[in-house]
Amino acid sequence: MAVRRTKLASATANKRVVVLGCGMGGGAIARDLAKGPSLRVLAVYRSEERLGALSGRSELAVQQAELGDPEGIARLAHEAELVVGALPSRLGLAAL
Repeated sequence: MAVRRTKLASATANKRVVVLGCGMGGGAIARDLAKGPSLRVLAVYRSEERLGALSGRSELAVQQAELGDPEGIARLAHEAELVVGALPSRLGLAAL
């Protein structure tokens, strides 16, 4: 089992993950991913108030953005190895 963990750790080393949407689900996802020592997690949300609840975590970067803008989402996605979409349905479908 230790061999598998080592392979996973090396495969994810210093990978940038962007979590789009940080409501109840996205916030939990971002916090859990940020616990991984080899991931750099950026939580993106439209509400600075919600991001404020996440910003006190040193392992988690936050950014305010209008997530209804497909071009903005494309720019964020381009900078990451993994993008997690935790947007409400109406925004998530438009982002595809």
